[in-house]
Amino acid sequence: MTDGLTGVINRLNFESIFKNEWYSCKRQSEPLSLIMVDIDFFKQYNDNYGHQTGDRCIQLVADVLTVYATRPSDKVARYGGDEFAVLLPHTDKETANNLAEQMRKGVEEKAVPHLRSSVSEYVTISLGINTIIPSDESSLDDFLRNTDKALYIAKEKRNRSVFAAQQN
Repeated sequence: MTDGLTGVINRLNFESIFKNEWYSCKRQSEPLSLIMVDIDFFKQYNDNYGHQTGDRCIQLVADVLTVYATRPSDKVARYGGDEFAVLLPHTDKETANNLAEQMRKGVEEKAVPHLRSSVSEYVTISLGINTIIPSDESSLDDFLRNTDKALYIAKEKRNRSVFAAQQN
C-alpha cells in the first residue's frame, strides 16, 4: 500500500484510489485535479552524489509534497523512480495550480545542492497539472495522458509547473 522508501502511497494503491475518486467526482459533478511531479536532472544527481544520497533526495521531495497536500482526500504517491503523482479530489484548477507552484518553491527552498543541474544550483522539480469534472464524455486515461503531456512540457525547460493545454 505504501512505498518503502518514502512512506507515501505506492503506484498500485494510487491507481485504485485514482479510479475511485474519478467515479466519485463524476457522480458528484465535482472537479478532480492531478499533479504529476518529476525531479529535474535526477539521473545526473544520482550519478554525481550516489544512490544513498539520491534516495534521501527522493524522500525529501515526497516530504515536501506531503506538507502541501494536507486534506485527508489529498493523496501523494510515488509513481515510479523519481516521479510522483498528487491526486486532489474536489480541487479546482486555480487551487491546483497554486498548490503545484507552492510545491515547486518548497523543494527549491530546501536548497539541496545539485552541481549537475543546468537550471539551478539546487534540486528542483517540474510539474504537470490538470483539472477536470469527470463525465461520460471524458476518460480517466485521457486525463492522465494530458497531465503527463503537461509534465513533459514542463520538463523541456525544468523547474516550472505547466497546466495541461487540452481539457477533456
